[in-house]
Amino acid sequence: MGDGSILYKREEHISYITINRPEVKNCLDPEANRILRNIWTDFKNDPDAWVAIITGAGSEAFCAGADLKAVNRGLSANELSVPLGGLTRDMELYKPIIAAVNGMCLGGGLELMLCCDLRVASDNSKFGLPEVRWGMIPAAGGTQRLWRNIPAAWAMEIILLGNPIDAREAYRMGLVNRVVSQDSLMGVATELAKTLVSRGPLALRSIKEAVFQGMDRPLAEALEIESLLARVNRMTEDYREGPRAFIEKRKPDFKGC
Repeated sequence: MGDGSILYKREEHISYITINRPEVKNCLDPEANRILRNIWTDFKNDPDAWVAIITGAGSEAFCAGADLKAVNRGLSANELSVPLGGLTRDMELYKPIIAAVNGMCLGGGLELMLCCDLRVASDNSKFGLPEVRWGMIPAAGGTQRLWRNIPAAWAMEIILLGNPIDAREAYRMGLVNRVVSQDSLMGVATELAKTLVSRGPLALRSIKEAVFQGMDRPLAEALEIESLLARVNRMTEDYREGPRAFIEKRKPDFKGC
């Protein structure tokens, strides 16, 4: 799937998405955004796709943001309306997503990473929102998601100064889960994905939905959402399979139903 600028494949229950524009540091133009939007939709609707890994081609960049040359060509409002990365605006996607960050993760690239649940970074990675340096604001969720991920003072420093941070600093702030060598990046991300695949897929989705739906609500209301999702989960075959496997001292054979 894809047209060369975005590569997509699924191996068993793991979907691999690769931004394949290394000649422009994997920047995203409107066409790449449109393709990514379609890929995320396919991933969301595919019952056999349980976990996704997104990365960038090459070793230089995960994604250096929006392709400003394409934006500056005077594209139509319709062409510019697709959310950056196909994911940063209005798509409710509760399947787990892993970002395998290799190199530059700047601007829209960081905003795309902020939509991912687990983040593995190579030790040469750089993170930042440089938009303010060019008189712009991070408009694909950067001003809203960053401070929800790390302490507000650090988030404001990154947003207001526009200076990048390295992988170790990102790890110290809690922005990424792991920092690994470039050579081991995809291996570590795939192992995380395999671990997630071994868990109950419906439970994973309910957990993610509970976290996101409850994030900005009063505690009592958030707990009601959690209880509702737990009741729905108890009606699934996977819910019955888990305790059965525990009693029988074997690995669960989850079906996603």
